[in-house]
This record gives sequence, C-alpha cells and structure tokens, in this order.
Amino acid sequence: MFLFFKNQMILKIFYSLIALFVLFILMVFFEYFKLKPADNKQQLEENNVDLLFDQQKSNDESKESERNQPLFSFAIGGDVMFDRGVDYTFRGDKIFNIFDQFTPNTFKDKDLAIVNFEGPISSTEIVADNTVGNMVFNFPPKSGQVVKDLSINSVSLANNHSLNNGQSGFEYTRNKLSSLGINVIGSQNIIDSNSVGHFNNNDFRVSVIAANCIDGCQITQIIQKESQSSNFVLVFPHWGVEYTKTHSTSQEKLAREWIDAGADLVVGSHPHVIQDAMIYKNVPIFFSLGNLVFDQTFSKETQEGLVLDGEIWDDSVKIGLYPTQSIKLKPNFLSGEDKSDFQKNFYKFFNQTYKEKDNNSLVFAL
Repeated sequence: MFLFFKNQMILKIFYSLIALFVLFILMVFFEYFKLKPADNKQQLEENNVDLLFDQQKSNDESKESERNQPLFSFAIGGDVMFDRGVDYTFRGDKIFNIFDQFTPNTFKDKDLAIVNFEGPISSTEIVADNTVGNMVFNFPPKSGQVVKDLSINSVSLANNHSLNNGQSGFEYTRNKLSSLGINVIGSQNIIDSNSVGHFNNNDFRVSVIAANCIDGCQITQIIQKESQSSNFVLVFPHWGVEYTKTHSTSQEKLAREWIDAGADLVVGSHPHVIQDAMIYKNVPIFFSLGNLVFDQTFSKETQEGLVLDGEIWDDSVKIGLYPTQSIKLKPNFLSGEDKSDFQKNFYKFFNQTYKEKDNNSLVFAL
C-alpha cells in the first residue's frame, strides 16, 4: 500500500513537471510570436518619430538659413548731373573716370539701385559749357553707360531738369536708359503709370513712386493703391528748398500724408545738400541725400552726399549710412572718424543709439 501511494506521488510530480515545461514552452512561444511584432511596431514608431524630428529639424534649419538673407536689398543715391563743369572736366571717355575713387560694389547685386538723374541725355556730342549760370542741362551721350557701369538699375527722371532738351530729348533719354537695362521712373510734370516702378525678389514686391513735388504733387491715391498690391512702398520725391540743411514744413506735411497712405520709406532729392531726417509712425524720412555727382563746388555742403544701403527683412528695415564727399568732382566715401562722426550725428534724428560695432545700421520695425 505504501508503494502504491509513493508511486502515485511520483506520477503527480512527474505530470506537474511536464505541465510546467509545457507552460514554459507556451510562454516562450507567446513572447516570441506575439510580443515580438509589438516590439517591432514600437521600434518602428520610435524610428518614425526620430525621422519626423530630423525632418522638422532640417526644415527649421532651412528656415533659419533663409532668414540669413534679406527679402529685398536696395541702394539709393542722390542727385547725378553730367553736364556743365562735370562734362568740361571729364570730356569724352574721361567721363568713365568719375567713379574711380568710388567703391565698385556699392550698387552691385541690389534688387533696387536708384539715383536721381538730373537731366536728359544728348543723342550727339555736346559743346562743353562751363558757364556757372547755365541751368539748361544736356548730358553727353555716354552718361547712361556711366551709371550702368556703376550697377545702377533704376533712375528717377521726376525732376525739374528732365525736360531741358524738350519732350523729344526726354523720350530719347528714357529709351536710351531702357536700352541699357535701366528702369526709368517718373517725369518732370506728369504723374501717371510711368511714375511707378515695380521690383520683385521672388515673391517680395516693392513699388517705387517717383514724383517732382517742387510745386506740390498728388500721389496719395497712387500710394494707397500700391500699398494694397505691394509688400513695400518707397516714395522718391524731388522737393524742398535748395541748399537748406533743414527740411521745410511742406516737405514734412507731404511725408506724413504719404506715410498715412501706406508709404514704408521716403527718400528725397533736389536740395543739393544733405538735409535732416525724421521718423513718423516708425517710418524713416530722409528729406535729401544731397549730391552724388554735381559741379556745385561753391560750398562744402554741396560737395557732400549720402548713399543708403538697405535690407528689408521679415519684421524690419535695416539701412546703412554711407556719407560721400566730392574731391575734384569725384565722389569718395568718408572713412574713419569722419564717417563715424557723421553717423553719430545722423542717428540722433531717429533717436537711435550709435554703436561702434555696428556703425552702419539703422533698424526700423515693420
């Protein structure tokens, strides 16, 4: 009897061991064939998250890289005149020596590079006339190529001398400059579709409105229209009182009206000296950039000019100030303390602090 119970116990232990073994096998089978795919799925999801993160990181880095480039670049110079004393001094091919001392990259590769072209181009060689009182300008035939070689891609003819050679002379000048790939904006006494120039950099659109406003002008509606269709509106008026370093009340009134209508930047010409500046509704107003090339050697101020080097970004406009001085009718950029002193004084018009490490940049929020 004892042996019977002993054998029964051994059998139970044996069967229990077999059951445990089978259970172990099933657990291993379940873990391998059931949970393993789940683990693979989880790993796949984790890999997908990593891929999405890397893609997002790449996109962010791409956007960051894009932000390292401005939406639009521009350079603006003052009054340019190639007749009278300039032509007398630089006859023939010497006219191409006027910018010998000028930085060659000032206007290069800009989306907009513009000056005020203060007179018509003659279709034939002109007689040198160095008469001081001569107020009827007629530029030598190679004048257009000179500004072309300077990388100027646009000029304003909205001034009081563009019709000095009559309507035919004006049309010849427009056609000559256009044939050189230079955009011509404005005229002496008409405000029309030709008073507006459009410039694009990818999808960013800038409108330039050039108008002769010496005796007043009506461009508010044009500004409103362009403001609705463009990303940025530059108004380039010919206005003010000659040789006065302080702007007039009429200039300020017009500038405020234009900014209220949608202008994003106002830069003027005609006074032949650098005038003061101001800011209105965070929009900068440069009342006059003075002379870039002119024969007015009777004062220090008329031999000075200012070139603006600008960049438009997503949320701001950055404008560099580059003062010039003519020496024997050739414009030269100021440098060293002369340049720094000018910039320090000019910064005060905008209530911005001059920074030695970044002494060329004025920043205006859009």
